[in-house]
Amino acid sequence: MAPPPHEDSRSTQDGALRQELKAFVSSLRAYLFARSELFAIEASEAASEVAARAFRKTLSFLFCFIGYVLFLTGLVGVIGQLLADSQKLEFRNWIGACLIISLVHFIIGVLLRLSSSSSLAKQHHLFEHTRAEFRKDQEWLADENQN
Repeated sequence: MAPPPHEDSRSTQDGALRQELKAFVSSLRAYLFARSELFAIEASEAASEVAARAFRKTLSFLFCFIGYVLFLTGLVGVIGQLLADSQKLEFRNWIGACLIISLVHFIIGVLLRLSSSSSLAKQHHLFEHTRAEFRKDQEWLADENQN
């Protein structure tokens, strides 16, 4: 005795549904794998960018701090000379060298700080892979919507 035609079509539908579900899961797995690879690329790119920025800011702070300490040392020397018995102020000794070196450190610190700030403006290059993927996805969706 053969099963009624209704039950046979139902088992065919169940098989087709299982195949569609397997195809969907397979596609989802491939999509998630691709996105996780993209995330790994972005994470390493962001980590290197953040490390470079942190290094420049730390170096900038260090140069400015050294410049400040040298400036204060030179200022103490100038005040010491002014309060001494001789009213002659000379910058040919360690005081002048200290003030010149402090100025050089301040200039280097400011330049490093400005280069660190200008790298923020160049941030649009960060995550270029993701932006390219989003553009491709948007183009594909636009083509699908037109068809």
